[in-house]
Amino acid sequence: EPAEPRPGQVLRALSDFLEALAEAGIAPLLLTEASPSGEASVVVRAAERATVERLLRNHPREIEVEVRSGLAVVSLIGSPMRGEIGFAARVFACLAEEGINVLAIAQTASERNISVIVAGGQDAAAVRALHQGFVEGR
Repeated sequence: EPAEPRPGQVLRALSDFLEALAEAGIAPLLLTEASPSGEASVVVRAAERATVERLLRNHPREIEVEVRSGLAVVSLIGSPMRGEIGFAARVFACLAEEGINVLAIAQTASERNISVIVAGGQDAAAVRALHQGFVEGR
């Protein structure tokens, strides 16, 4: 079992990696960080994968890194969710109803955007489920 990261270790590694991405001209589509567990997700376009893998190979690190393909980001955007208690629960319920698993979730501080990461083959079904649940009111 891997040792727990030292305090600040994951954030330092994440900061260094994000700086390397910026120098390569890559802007993450989505970024999540879960303290104190030390888990972070950085989502980039599939076309940028080779560059990201090269950066990871050449980037010294003291943390475990996993590169995954075939994922999709589905986002809900709009002011009505701001301050609405239970919004994420509704998102999960809509997706669960269709058997869609959420691998990660991120919400902006403005509470006007919530994004979920799902398997790439489930992206269209996720969009339909969320549209039905939030636009059509089913």
